[in-house]
Amino acid sequence: MLEVGVGLGTDHVRFARGGALLSGVDLTQAAIEMTGRRLGLEGLGSQLQVADAERLPFADGSFDLVYSWGVLHHTPDTEAAIAEVRRVLAPGGQARIMLYSRRSWVAYALWIRFALLGGRPWRNLKEMVANHMESPGTKAYTEPELRRLFSAFSGVETEHWVTPYDRRVAGPLARLTGSRLGWFVGIRATR
Repeated sequence: MLEVGVGLGTDHVRFARGGALLSGVDLTQAAIEMTGRRLGLEGLGSQLQVADAERLPFADGSFDLVYSWGVLHHTPDTEAAIAEVRRVLAPGGQARIMLYSRRSWVAYALWIRFALLGGRPWRNLKEMVANHMESPGTKAYTEPELRRLFSAFSGVETEHWVTPYDRRVAGPLARLTGSRLGWFVGIRATR
């Protein structure tokens, strides 16, 4: 299994506890060192290295599972990163990826705050997410865009999740609309 974007190692440590044969990459040395220390404290192991998601340092078909939670929407070329995920998956392998959803309570709240109340209602949701969410250039996707991004995969399934962020900005409306306007969208796809 490969995790793209290990961050602080929270999910990576859980996978190791579960017995996964792991590799992990992150863009920063600090993340690799932190994850390595956390694994070491529990006597767990993983092949960790600094790497760019758009140019993964693995042979074609190296993994049965590639996992990435909330990372690939921050890469400059998300399409290239997803192509790399597919490339390193073995035939029949699974990608499990979480990206942000543009049709979400969080994105709508950004539009209200920065476009509507900012006197620029013509600005769109894509701009609002890119300019006002986390890091500059952050992306969020619509369902048709996700289908296009994962068009080289088979068996693509998406599932939206309402987050505490959605509930904070939408209050009880978040319950009424269910998960369809959730900020997180999980993608399960097969190579």
